[in-house]
Amino acid sequence: MQRRSFLFFVKGLALGVGGATGSRWVVERFGLADEPLGERCVGEEAPVDAVEVEPAAAEPELFFEEIEGQVVVDEGGAEVDPSASGARLRLILVIPSERDERWRRGRAFGEFLNHGGDEALARLALLEVSCATIAEVKAHTSERIRSEPWMILVDETVTPARVTAIDPPGLQKLASVESHGRAWMEGEGEDGPVKTEQVIDQRIEKIGAALAAAIDAATLTRLAALEAASLSGRLAVEAKAVIRGPLEPRLDVVAAAPATLLASTLAAPRTKGAEAWMERHEAYLTEQRKELFLPRLAELARDRLVRSRPPEGARWANSGGCGVRVEGDTRPVAIGCGMGHVPERSRRFLSFLNDHARGF
Repeated sequence: MQRRSFLFFVKGLALGVGGATGSRWVVERFGLADEPLGERCVGEEAPVDAVEVEPAAAEPELFFEEIEGQVVVDEGGAEVDPSASGARLRLILVIPSERDERWRRGRAFGEFLNHGGDEALARLALLEVSCATIAEVKAHTSERIRSEPWMILVDETVTPARVTAIDPPGLQKLASVESHGRAWMEGEGEDGPVKTEQVIDQRIEKIGAALAAAIDAATLTRLAALEAASLSGRLAVEAKAVIRGPLEPRLDVVAAAPATLLASTLAAPRTKGAEAWMERHEAYLTEQRKELFLPRLAELARDRLVRSRPPEGARWANSGGCGVRVEGDTRPVAIGCGMGHVPERSRRFLSFLNDHARGF
């Protein structure tokens, strides 16, 4: 794991480093400036249980230019670096001190990242995601953090940086429910028979709802304003064009203005005295933007966190119940009893602190 690089970026909290600076540092630190989005890390092999992804067709290079109120589509033109936007947040997935708890959280995060819906994953397009122990976080911030919350949101777009602990109510209890997945293995819980797939749905929903609550409409509006101030040239014009259309945005636009796109999918407040047809039209446009923007925002999040490298501080691992295979590790897997079974959506999970170096 890249432990040292995480310590450097967290140190930015105490120094008041902004989101744009932190994002650029990460790109330069790991040499990612010329790395195509979605390319698999060298040495990693395709996971057995990962989501199958068909090769995406190359996206057209489009340039939206406004001439006397009209939008003209042209080709070519110089591109602006999307990382120049300062409207970025950091999400830290907290690594628990107890190994059994690391199993539970790694499984829940894996279920969410690999199988969460577009609306649940859309907010991840705003975030730089990494993993760390609570001791590492506390060593580099003066904020008081109680216990070991599931997640910590660090907003570096304000000064001083705002640190928010995210501990979804009820998620700990759901995480402790074992996922067996075979009818004859379904256990009895406090409230009756355990329905594995329903529990997985609830874990995914809890994490998504907690992120939505932490990054609310007011936060999105503020981040969108920061994006508007930082965008220029073709990306600025194109972002306005896809929202006004609405049109399906290219991933370059999504990466440069995720908060702007996401904020436009929220229902606008009712205007006093507005005619009914205007409200219906605005509601229609909002629904159209959801259909066009949310899948693209989720696509960007999946490219960053699921299809290429895992969040820094963790590794992707797979288990069907008998042994664990860490992606990118070619050493033989230690096999267990041979009677284990794991539901499909729980098989690919985040492995922390080299827990599964020996395969179990």
